[in-house]
Amino acid sequence: MKVARASYIAGCTGTSNVLAGMHYGIHVYGTMAHSYVMSFADELSAFRAFARDFPQNAVLLIDTYDTMQGARNAMAVAGEMASRGHRLRGVRIDSYETIDELAALSRRVRAICDEAGQTEVQVFLSGDLDEYRIEELLKRGAAAGAFGVGTRMGTSEDVPNLGGVYKLVEDSSGPKVKLSTGKATLPGRKQVWRVRGNGGAMRDTIALREEPPPPDGAALLAQAMAGGRTITQDSLEAMRGRCHDRLDGLPPALRDLHATPQPPVGLSDRLQDLRDQMYRTTAGQDAEKPGRAKKKTRRRL
Repeated sequence: MKVARASYIAGCTGTSNVLAGMHYGIHVYGTMAHSYVMSFADELSAFRAFARDFPQNAVLLIDTYDTMQGARNAMAVAGEMASRGHRLRGVRIDSYETIDELAALSRRVRAICDEAGQTEVQVFLSGDLDEYRIEELLKRGAAAGAFGVGTRMGTSEDVPNLGGVYKLVEDSSGPKVKLSTGKATLPGRKQVWRVRGNGGAMRDTIALREEPPPPDGAALLAQAMAGGRTITQDSLEAMRGRCHDRLDGLPPALRDLHATPQPPVGLSDRLQDLRDQMYRTTAGQDAEKPGRAKKKTRRRL
């Protein structure tokens, strides 16, 4: 449920989770399973039953037995749907051994759809896809109108856990700072300002909360909870729109799948001054500052 919600906010157009579709109002796609097809006497009967039950949003899974024959059966059903005033939304391929094979299958299926006059039927590809496999499919000329991403969207394969630690930066007595090597913090309550220009984000500035905004700066932090309860009432569509706008405004290099540039983030002058002052007063004039290597001392036993 939560994965479907978060994925929709991030930009996915729908979900295969029927309950999430009902609860959040998200479009439901790709709900036909191989077991559904196998429960009928033949594939064509399964397709006809599915199209009858979902005439407005039918996507047929065509690779249970033979993908090319499945595509031809789907085109027969598409013609029957058209005679009733409906349109087959798409066909889906979920079974493959290599990316090259999946790309080739998609092109052959696309040709079958076009030859049947069903040029608006989309070819959906799915099956353990992620952004890198999708990129490879596109490089290999896959004829895909959409991709179904599930497992690798809902799990964090490369970083399976996230360590979260509470860091105190201010209390009723004023700003606080931690000086541990590699874990030093910035003191005080803060706001992050995104400065835009040339059609997108140019840099982010971390500042103290009470500081005035920089020219052309937009605040990124907003209060979401008070008294232990959420206070925001944004709709799912509003959150989705905001996410799209933020992503669209990032510099192209930060949206590249393979480039790893350092994001343009800096500190305001007032925050830097407060940090330096607290380093001096907290640890003395010779206190180690972040980024400065600590000298190793040898002890004679």
